[in-house]
Amino acid sequence: MPRNTRNTRGRPRTNSRYSFAKNTAGQRKAATTIQSAYRNRRTFRKNLQPFVETKAFQSGNVGITNYLSSTTASDTPAGTGAFNIIVPNCFYEKEQGVADHQMVGDSCYSRYLTTKMRLMFPQGNNVLVYPTSITVYQVWVKAPLAATPYTSPGINNVSQADIELHVKQQCQEFYSTLDDKLEFREKLRGVKVISRRKVFLKRDKSIVQPPFGIISHESPGWSHVVAGGTADWYGTFKWPCKSKLHYEESSSLVGAGITHYLNRPPSSLGYPALIIYNPNFADQATTDGGEFGTVDRRIKIQYRSKHWFGDQ
Repeated sequence: MPRNTRNTRGRPRTNSRYSFAKNTAGQRKAATTIQSAYRNRRTFRKNLQPFVETKAFQSGNVGITNYLSSTTASDTPAGTGAFNIIVPNCFYEKEQGVADHQMVGDSCYSRYLTTKMRLMFPQGNNVLVYPTSITVYQVWVKAPLAATPYTSPGINNVSQADIELHVKQQCQEFYSTLDDKLEFREKLRGVKVISRRKVFLKRDKSIVQPPFGIISHESPGWSHVVAGGTADWYGTFKWPCKSKLHYEESSSLVGAGITHYLNRPPSSLGYPALIIYNPNFADQATTDGGEFGTVDRRIKIQYRSKHWFGDQ
């Protein structure tokens, strides 16, 4: 039987069929010949993909009282003086298994990471009486830990403290640019800033009247705040990931079931972290308030992180 030479194009691929329908005469007729499975290309790709369950692993210090650093020594969260760093451990560390918070194998597909933070300000006699400015920076730390059998610590002996120390050291470049307001800043190389959020307090969110001062009768002329309160501040920070993460096994990780850590994150991402810049930290210490006793003007902090991912 002779071959039909009228249609030499044959049966083109899906993309070609769409372009063929748009670039030739009789577009409506050509477009209606496409099979129903190809009309909605998103649905077609979704049907081809295997069923992947979204899992979640969370970490944080909710229920534990921590303070922003009020001295030049290390504090919790990790920081020095005006700078405090929050490291979401649920992104850096993983468990192996088949539970909803565990990964199968040594890798997973990261979807996104979210951290919720709460700042609790001193109340009553301890209320802040000096100017205070707090800024929260959401960053990616681009430099990998890159542990090997010949580094210290070795690739199978990395602990949670080693990961936090690495992130803190990489942020030193960020420290030097913010600590001096008169410095001419250069472009940051090791830290990529995603967002910058100033902490503003809404006075109308508290059912207690704003702080006010009265004159002490025992010490005339000296004013001290003895009443009122400040509402807490809440912030939510989200890192979009959309990348595959490969984890390494380590015997030095602390935690029930924690066996793997992120040694080399994808170059498009990095290590997520929050940098809390509090330049007025020296005015937020525990001091002697005279007749009012000990005055504690430290700012409390709570945070929790959650990492959504899927097995590959």
